[in-house]
Amino acid sequence: MQNAITEDSHNGIAAVLKTAGRKPVGVRIPRPPLLQFYFFLYMIKYIFILLFPLFLLSCSSSTEPQDESNAYCYYVIDGDSYRCIYENDSVEVRLLYVDCYETYYSERLTKQAERNNISLDSALKLGLEAKRFVKDLIEGKNIELIRIDDEPDKDVYGRLLRVVRYEGCRLDSILLKNGLAFEYEPF
Repeated sequence: MQNAITEDSHNGIAAVLKTAGRKPVGVRIPRPPLLQFYFFLYMIKYIFILLFPLFLLSCSSSTEPQDESNAYCYYVIDGDSYRCIYENDSVEVRLLYVDCYETYYSERLTKQAERNNISLDSALKLGLEAKRFVKDLIEGKNIELIRIDDEPDKDVYGRLLRVVRYEGCRLDSILLKNGLAFEYEPF
């Protein structure tokens, strides 16, 4: 009889041990409020450690001077001349270092064609293509106007002489690579 009690108690203990490792489904064991608070503080500390350097980077002042050379191009006159809103004023800008063919028959177009040994019609087509290309690229968009200290501020027509950068690329380089402009040489 003693063996039976031992076996029964042993089976009961085994049954208790089998269910002891598992939580009954749907039952949540509550944490003491103080333990929840300490866990919250622990997590806040690590969130602060991870995010504080990002906050410092976003608030740090730049050592570079602020560049106020952003402009909005609202009209492309031809491949190398544009109308822009710059410093709250409407200005005409002439692209530095390149010359695009004119977009109409003129004495200047004739000189450009002769200089580059192409026909007048080919020069006109290249001028119109350059205008279309630049119009598709920058018209109605923000551009960056870069003042070059070695160059005059304005030309004889009162246009600002600037290097134009769009999305990090210089427009004069883009036009030269696409064969839509040639290096500028005064006539």
